[in-house]
Amino acid sequence: MSEYQCAFVALLHGFRYNERNYREGDETMDWVMCLLPMAVCFVGVLFSVKVSKKHKRILAAAGVMLFLCVAFGSLAVYRVQKITKPIRESDTLAVAEMNLNSFRGDVEMNDLQTDASTELYQALEEYLGKKLYLPCINQDTFDAGGQDVVLQFGSDDEAKVWLAFYADSRICLVNGKKAYVFPGGKAVYQEIEEILASVSTYTAVTVTAIDEKNDFLMAEEKNGKLYAFHKVSEKLRTKSGKQAKLEDLAVGDELTVLSDGRVLLSDPYQIENIYQIYT
Repeated sequence: MSEYQCAFVALLHGFRYNERNYREGDETMDWVMCLLPMAVCFVGVLFSVKVSKKHKRILAAAGVMLFLCVAFGSLAVYRVQKITKPIRESDTLAVAEMNLNSFRGDVEMNDLQTDASTELYQALEEYLGKKLYLPCINQDTFDAGGQDVVLQFGSDDEAKVWLAFYADSRICLVNGKKAYVFPGGKAVYQEIEEILASVSTYTAVTVTAIDEKNDFLMAEEKNGKLYAFHKVSEKLRTKSGKQAKLEDLAVGDELTVLSDGRVLLSDPYQIENIYQIYT
């Protein structure tokens, strides 16, 4: 088989791989994987055809540039289709955090829900839209560690996209599929946590009443606004970020509430979407 026949077979193989993935509903690395066998055969053609070394270098450089352009273009298209477009078309965001306490052996959960009109939603949309996501060929399970944050854009009934990021890991999940995230893959988890903390609205309150049985407390701002907080335990954190207990609070303690800033005009007031409550 000549080198030209090899190149044609490689091209055909790549397109068949591409077609099979589309039938299976997975467009992840279609065009990149299509180009890989073509690139290998292209190199073989360069070594076998009778042209000057100068022309070979020019062709090789052109081939590499073409491959890189198409590869990065594929990643950009993947990001638009899988990340930025679904986020743009969504109107709600649910954040869920998991922190596995290896000493106590239990799982600490925290969650927040907000919508597309908030500064938090827009900050996360901008941040995630600047990253590149390289789908993993190996989709086997992996050690995710003890901390993660899951971002679900869209409602529970019709989630547009959900993303999971892990502490100290370059791997994330895009709709359940493993992918490398870059640049700064290992720092993405922490950067998302910082966005959640920095873009949230801070409300300083003083505890006025505690009901441990019903996981409830009342607190007051300096301006006299009285707030009611339900399901407090899952939100309580120390300043270092560790889980705090409602039983350790007392009337007169000062709290800092992080939320999306939406307040229900009830009596007493209620903060609609709370991210964390720091003691």
